[in-house]
Amino acid sequence: MRGLKVSVLCMIFLGLAGGLRADTIRVVTDPSGRKIFVNEGSPGNDRHVQLSPKKYQPYLDHIRRYCQQYRVDINLVLALIAVESDFRNHAVSRTGAIGLMQIMPSTAQRYGINPWIPEENLKGGIRHLAYLLRRYRDVKLALAAYNAGEKAVEAYHGIPPFPETQRYVKMVMKLYHQRPRYAYRWTDMRGVTYFTYEPPAPGTYKTLKRLELRR
Repeated sequence: MRGLKVSVLCMIFLGLAGGLRADTIRVVTDPSGRKIFVNEGSPGNDRHVQLSPKKYQPYLDHIRRYCQQYRVDINLVLALIAVESDFRNHAVSRTGAIGLMQIMPSTAQRYGINPWIPEENLKGGIRHLAYLLRRYRDVKLALAAYNAGEKAVEAYHGIPPFPETQRYVKMVMKLYHQRPRYAYRWTDMRGVTYFTYEPPAPGTYKTLKRLELRR
């Protein structure tokens, strides 16, 4: 049993296993010297979660591309990632889920992706979410399956009565219903760059770019 635990830990820290729910995050260093964010709390808690343009903007092109490819609402994906990992691409859950969309090893293998690579993580996670949305034809059930697994949803014929999963679904849906349409990337007179949902006041910026969030 001890050997098994050690093997599992080695798989996580060496990047051979792969999903997260954001909660209490601890930074650890793996054997190769890479810093990894490890989630120590329970997923889907009721902590305050926000969609920060500054956090998701580096991944927005990839997110938009795969949302278009797999026909998933980009706002739902942004909300899910915010709750899963808070856009930390090296986040690792205590169950071994990896990256932005907290991909489990079995899911990574299923879609043939490396969950440590942000673009592949997003591709696999969005593709899996698209599959769940087609299967259940209900956003909440798809989210519950993403969190607790398809077997749990089938066993309870709906959202499982797990406090973690029920909080998780509520958190993602809350962010999803906010549905911000635009984010703004702008540089002030000193050259400092900002990402905000509201445009800056006239005369306070040198450059301004509006980012379309909808598909």
